[in-house]
Amino acid sequence: MKRVRIALSIIIFVLVLLLSSTAAQGGKIRGRRRLPCKQMVFYFHDILYNGKNAKNATSAIVGAPAWGNRTAMAGQSNFGDLIIFDDPITMDNNLHSTPVGRAQGFYFYDRKDVYTAWMGFSFVFNSTQHKGSINFAGANPVLNKTRDISVIGGTGDFFMARGLATLMTDAFEDDVYFRLRTHVKLYECSESAIAGSDIASGLQSLPFLGGLGNISTGSFSNKELCSRCFSWDFWCTCVYFGVSTLLDATSSDSSKSEDEQKEAVSYIGGVLFLIFAVVTLIEIVN
Repeated sequence: MKRVRIALSIIIFVLVLLLSSTAAQGGKIRGRRRLPCKQMVFYFHDILYNGKNAKNATSAIVGAPAWGNRTAMAGQSNFGDLIIFDDPITMDNNLHSTPVGRAQGFYFYDRKDVYTAWMGFSFVFNSTQHKGSINFAGANPVLNKTRDISVIGGTGDFFMARGLATLMTDAFEDDVYFRLRTHVKLYECSESAIAGSDIASGLQSLPFLGGLGNISTGSFSNKELCSRCFSWDFWCTCVYFGVSTLLDATSSDSSKSEDEQKEAVSYIGGVLFLIFAVVTLIEIVN
């Protein structure tokens, strides 16, 4: 019985430690800034039709206010102009680089006093590196150095993607040409969009782990993985098994009771060692 009391005291002590550790880690996880599961940088090049460059133009004014026309922007803030575009996307800022896809959509200037636009478009990829599309929408205050618009979906490699794209005007020539640097940061990625190691891919495929982020690029929480692999239910099950075995042992005949007590104490010792090893590993990694 003395062993039973000691073992039960150890179990209660460990349960208290686990509860306090779980609460503390929960607060840390909630306060941690979420990291993107994938990041990419592209450039798209817009050449506006001006009445003389039909051969090279990749965009055109399709709607203009009453005082404007379709070959020139309408005044100081371009208010009322609607532009459709089919622009090449490149991996660098060279217009003549091999395109990896097309930026297809529209933007319109929607404020009279400020040079700003609203955009809705897709990156449609046709390269060996990427397949599918990414969809974007949001306000583009052109005079700001950087602007964020929403990633609202995708197809193929980017199925159901969610995130942000940071736009920066990399170059421009009057109203005819501009180049946008587009830094895409995805916070919800399909498995095919995550370029990880074989281990990362294997972990991502386990349904009970859920989304772990991009392990290969560091946006992965070791504590999160451990908490999902060794959940609170898991530890409770282990403790319950040990306690129930001890209680059964105390109610059995003396010879069998002694053997079962030894077995239970050994089992609980193994569980405690495993808990200690896991916690130590987490602290070392983090």
